[in-house]
Amino acid sequence: MSTIKKVLLNLNFKKSPICILFFLTFLFHLINPLTQAEDVTDDFSTENQNWNEKNQEPSHKNRQEKSVYEKNIQNWKSEKKWDLIISTLNPRTDEISSSGLLNLTMCYMEKKDFVNVIRILNLLSEKNPNDPMVLYMLGDAKLKLSLQTKDLKQKRELENDALDKFRNSIRINKKFPLAHRALFYFLLRTKMNSEAIEQIHEMQKIFGKKADLQSDLCRLLTITGFLDQALIQCPTAIHYNKKNAENYIYLAQSYFYTKEVQKSERILVQTAKNFPKSEIAQFSAGQFFYVKNNFPVALKYLKQAVAVEPESGRSQLIFAKTLFETGSYTEAMDHYSKACQSNPQNQSEFLAAAARLRLKSENTLATKYSQSAVSFCK
Repeated sequence: MSTIKKVLLNLNFKKSPICILFFLTFLFHLINPLTQAEDVTDDFSTENQNWNEKNQEPSHKNRQEKSVYEKNIQNWKSEKKWDLIISTLNPRTDEISSSGLLNLTMCYMEKKDFVNVIRILNLLSEKNPNDPMVLYMLGDAKLKLSLQTKDLKQKRELENDALDKFRNSIRINKKFPLAHRALFYFLLRTKMNSEAIEQIHEMQKIFGKKADLQSDLCRLLTITGFLDQALIQCPTAIHYNKKNAENYIYLAQSYFYTKEVQKSERILVQTAKNFPKSEIAQFSAGQFFYVKNNFPVALKYLKQAVAVEPESGRSQLIFAKTLFETGSYTEAMDHYSKACQSNPQNQSEFLAAAARLRLKSENTLATKYSQSAVSFCK
């Protein structure tokens, strides 16, 4: 059986997402001329070659030992015995090949031990200094570690390191999609919206227009205030994906911000009708009519929004405020409480409603509001 077939049979795609990473890494080593010519499907080829030369043992014995060793590792992986694999491979990081280091990396990733993931990937980087996959993996690990880190200075350093790794990976291979995507989502997470827009344009030049990227572009242009561009790109996003309610919502928002309120209303109403199971579609229509003080119509959409997604803090809050405006104070209190459970920062809105009740001489109800705000907004 060929080496390629052995690798494909050993990868368990359903049980562990890391196997997909190994497969991608394997393919990359086959096709990328910048990667060092090492067979990463051969777990212990270098080790066995050195051992054979040193001891002058017959090659068939060498292959037999290797086969048993690989079989043990594969069995342990299928049984998720990560600690056993770590205790076996960790003392041998100076001897094992790239594939062995990847096995060790996988185990630490399964345990979410990103400090050791980075340590092993640094060793792998020494073997493959110009491998964009390794640089991407290092960036990804540093980013995950930053999410576990409470120290703000260390968190920032890890994020900057991750950013450098993603960009270096792209510098080596400008058509490496994983690094491009990782860089884009990093920019989104750190709210670097202008840079994220530039990154979308760069990816579209390389990979062509994709539906998800076009939707992201529509959203980012709208929320960053590039409304003229949003009015061009959002219809394009709808063309690529007519089943994404958000494309219509951000187009409606762009019209609203450019004072074309009637166009905005038509799109929101039609979108809510076309997407009855979409929280954002129902919420957006409800919020629009709440702002216009058309509370009966707002209630229709917001009731549907909280039915679709009861955990939505934003829908629960606007629903509560709308109910309050219609005088349904007791029912509103229930939804203020749910809004607080989803997002404790909604406490200020809850307490503001209590203050308004006191002004209306609804003191008993105002006290219940205040007590609920303290109880639910934790």
